[in-house]
Amino acid sequence: MCHMVTVKFRYLGRNSALPGASLLLVFLAGSLACQTTFAQTALGKSADQPGGKKAAEATPEPPKASQPAPPTEQKYDEDTVNDSPASKKNGIRVQQILSAGKFNVEAGDQPVFDSFYSEYLLPRWSVVKNAAKLPDFRRELHNNLQKAKSGQVHDRLNTLILEYMNKLAVGNYHPVAQLNAMLMIGDLNVEEVPPGAAAKPLPAMLDVMLADVQKAKVSNAVRAAAMIGILRHVAAGISDEEAKRPLSAVMLKLVADVDPPAEAATADVGREWIGAQAVETLAYLGSVGQNNAVFNAMLKTVADNKLSISTRSIAARSLGRLNYSGATGINTAEAVTALGQFLLDACNDVSRRAAATSKTALLRSWIRLPLGDVLTALTGTDDGTGKGGIKSLLRDDTQRASLDKLQKPIETLANFLDDPRRDKDKDDSLPQVDELRKALEAWLKDRPQPK
Repeated sequence: MCHMVTVKFRYLGRNSALPGASLLLVFLAGSLACQTTFAQTALGKSADQPGGKKAAEATPEPPKASQPAPPTEQKYDEDTVNDSPASKKNGIRVQQILSAGKFNVEAGDQPVFDSFYSEYLLPRWSVVKNAAKLPDFRRELHNNLQKAKSGQVHDRLNTLILEYMNKLAVGNYHPVAQLNAMLMIGDLNVEEVPPGAAAKPLPAMLDVMLADVQKAKVSNAVRAAAMIGILRHVAAGISDEEAKRPLSAVMLKLVADVDPPAEAATADVGREWIGAQAVETLAYLGSVGQNNAVFNAMLKTVADNKLSISTRSIAARSLGRLNYSGATGINTAEAVTALGQFLLDACNDVSRRAAATSKTALLRSWIRLPLGDVLTALTGTDDGTGKGGIKSLLRDDTQRASLDKLQKPIETLANFLDDPRRDKDKDDSLPQVDELRKALEAWLKDRPQPK
């Protein structure tokens, strides 16, 4: 099951407010499922399961001589949980404090509030047998923060959550607890807003997540969870230009770290996804980077045929989100060639997959994202930011004519797929994809050579 998840996450589309979010959810869900299974295995079979003996009474069979001994079970830290009746009863008072939004000093509200969270509610996250309950625990804290909304009590709860979750995320705790703790850190807000309103992430959390994402001992699953929060912060907007520089530097390092070390037998399941998320984060920052470092990293990702179509497509779209005003030294012919080759690779990928499955109705979704993302790279975004894509850099008539020749068959297929008059249940996309493939091959053969 774990292996199947790692394969599938490469090809899923992106249809949420944050590009790549569905890829992210699949990767994290896969990690969570695998790690929860491990937790259940490590705890042993339940006493009421078939087999006759309770787990504590059963005598395990020794390993056969021809087989290696099983690996030593991983031991995780667990914090003490004060689940006494008195501690749980304080929950009623804490709910009243949350509703009031301020502490009654004379009534001793804050010590009760602090001890309830620090000794009971938060330490439950560290208990291995609670691994499957952690999404509910996260929801519980979100509800508590929403009830407080803003102000003194809200800020105090933010502080308690951060202190505990950061310890949990980087300590010797169960991987599922670490992952959920990092997700919780990324969700903390200055104040809570109604559904649909623009979120106000807590700025200090960005530094925490940037520090954690660089720690060598942090797993890629936790690093991926941190990337969710980082992208959330950047998508909400960062006005401090000084804060963008270290953020950009860290993201560039993560993009460069996509390929596994030469000595590694296999790539880590999350490494490529983290690199793609870093590319998206750079896109939200909008700068081509010093000496075009950001642009070059994105273009390298687009051109890397060892990466998945999904990751390369994310990089293509990210090129279209950059602000090219005042940019110099960009080799536009090289960039357009890389995009054309990527789209040809995407067409070939669709053809290979269509030959291996009867679900040809999926063809439209398989090719639509690369098509749209390459068009975005060429012509920019339509979000009112005025970013004109790579096309805005062209000053040579020959290059403009070459790009128009590339753009026309791409738009033809995109319009065909989006035509509302088409029979959506009719599997007629493959011939159109093949026409685009032929046009791309011809264009790549006759294009102006990059200098």
